[in-house]
Amino acid sequence: MTHLRRIDSSLRGEGLFSRSVADTFQNAWQQARPDGTVTLRELGRDPLPYLTWEAYLARSVPEAERTPEQQEAAARSAALVDELLAADTILLAVPLYNWGTPAPVKTWFDYLFSDPRTRDPEGLLRGRQAVLVNARGGSYQPGTPREGRDHAEPYLLVITPELTLSDVNPALAQFIDRHRVSLAEAHGTAATAGRELVGQCAA
Repeated sequence: MTHLRRIDSSLRGEGLFSRSVADTFQNAWQQARPDGTVTLRELGRDPLPYLTWEAYLARSVPEAERTPEQQEAAARSAALVDELLAADTILLAVPLYNWGTPAPVKTWFDYLFSDPRTRDPEGLLRGRQAVLVNARGGSYQPGTPREGRDHAEPYLLVITPELTLSDVNPALAQFIDRHRVSLAEAHGTAATAGRELVGQCAA
């Protein structure tokens, strides 16, 4: 049985672009693999506690000598890595906040890389597929004034609806048609990837 682990990180509620495009991917994935399992972690609405220095040091302290805070942090790191290892497809829905990933996502990575098993992340997750839906309020394409300022996109395979603020920001209103094209393309890419990744995982 295949398993999709979905990670949502938008701070806002339903109907958002990162969530809606991730929904399209998930729906396509489930239609192509109806016997598959989907599990969700809500980083935006239910964030992890920030990693403190003492908690970070848990990785270098023998288990029997850890403080209660270090024991809790180590257990949380192990559980988060276990979640990824239990999945063969990982879907990250990550809006762009201030040219980077939201703080809850960075904290999630901090915990993941505190687990000793992630010292070889490529080997640990080899054979798994990962998709990043990275919604952006403006445009960061080549030739635009903000080209190169998106520091979230280099993470993984990316599906990006752009100019998502064009319907609420008067300064971007002239780009509403480009936004609609970008959003439609994102949904199309998500649907295709959702179907095709299932076939790759089953191969």
